[in-house]
Amino acid sequence: MRKAAFLAFQLLALAVATAARADTSVSFYAHGWGAKGDFVYFPHAFVVITRTGEDGRPGSDESYGFTAVSQTPDLLFHATRGAVEPADPAYRGLSALRFSLTVSEDEYRAIRDVVWRWGRDGAPLYDLKRHNCVDFIAEIARAAGLATPAVPGADPGKFLEAVRRMNAERIR
Repeated sequence: MRKAAFLAFQLLALAVATAARADTSVSFYAHGWGAKGDFVYFPHAFVVITRTGEDGRPGSDESYGFTAVSQTPDLLFHATRGAVEPADPAYRGLSALRFSLTVSEDEYRAIRDVVWRWGRDGAPLYDLKRHNCVDFIAEIARAAGLATPAVPGADPGKFLEAVRRMNAERIR
């Protein structure tokens, strides 16, 4: 049911997005490892996409990160189920904005395709070393037309800082 709801949300957001021209900005966030009480900080890297209509009014606000479905010690040793999830607003407030950029409609559609591929049934499992939140954000960055380091690494803050440096002419 969770996957069906996710796909329905994706289709609705895409339909709304293509109904009218919009200015689209993508903001890349990172958060370090940690937990506070019952709140575990996952995913460690995510994006927030903000669309503004021709009239300048705010449109949709989307956020996406990739994380393990259950944060247990198992994920340290082998691949486990993963999911694309929105970043909780409270979590967004605790995370560091690394950079934002404006993307074209084609880049926006490419980003949405990444989100769909990583979140669909049958998508590859979450793997802490090979298919994690930083790898997800790396693919989002490439879909947005950004250069990225060949190996994303495990630290989302360091990765996003490298992306910012590599694309200084485009990132504000």
